[in-house]
Amino acid sequence: MAGKVSIFLISPTYEKLLSTAVITQGAVAQGMEVFIFASFAQVAFRKSEVEKFSKLGKDYEEYKDVAMKYLASKNVTWYSMLREAKKMGKARIVACSLVADMVGLKKDDFDPTLVDDVAGVATFLAEAATSDVVLYI
Repeated sequence: MAGKVSIFLISPTYEKLLSTAVITQGAVAQGMEVFIFASFAQVAFRKSEVEKFSKLGKDYEEYKDVAMKYLASKNVTWYSMLREAKKMGKARIVACSLVADMVGLKKDDFDPTLVDDVAGVATFLAEAATSDVVLYI
């Protein structure tokens, strides 16, 4: 299955980061290209945060301990899955320039194994316009 998936990743919560990683790995494994536009979620991609980021959305707080224990037992994290997907195929992650500017982040602040660039929403729209699947997570 060839094609392209574009994901607008809005929220910096573990369950959304993990969902994005699962979809990305699945799509890349099927030969698809994946483009992720990280809006406010980009704060999780900072060099200083990426490997310790564990904020869970309020709807999932009661599952935090069991979820983290399960993922640790499988030796998997959202960031390790995204890194693997990027190695496996065509996956790119771009941080939203508006949000980056708003919170004072530059390209050098992001984990270079994950974030490829910082760009505006026009970049996401151009990618989405040529995608087979567009997701808002």
